[in-house]
Amino acid sequence: MSKEKLKQKLIEFAKRYYDDISHPLAVANQFEEMSSEWVVGLFHDILEDTNCKTYDLFVFLAEYGFYKEFLEILKLTRKNHQTYDEYINIIKNGDNIAKNVKIADLKHNLSRTETLKPSLKKRYEKALRKLLGGER
Repeated sequence: MSKEKLKQKLIEFAKRYYDDISHPLAVANQFEEMSSEWVVGLFHDILEDTNCKTYDLFVFLAEYGFYKEFLEILKLTRKNHQTYDEYINIIKNGDNIAKNVKIADLKHNLSRTETLKPSLKKRYEKALRKLLGGER
């Protein structure tokens, strides 16, 4: 399967779940097309913010050989028992793919000034500083 055809399959799957795919695409497009970061960026919110089941995502991604990317998506899915700070600390101390995608996610969220609430802006700025190494 060509790289372009595979990309379209990934985007089609994402579109089944996201109401608006513009944010996931904006995060993905901060990376080289079809790189691990691109794939993780495309699906970074899918388990947390949509009705996509973990099993369905795993089966889909595994079919195309994206096992590592699936694990990185799991790392980016905040668990109900975690505070936001705990979640950011886990990502900060983890794999570079999840960390790089979270940084891209935060940067894109911060760029959406027309819809960004002040409380979220403060939270995202703090998380970004922490992930970039400027805060403990």
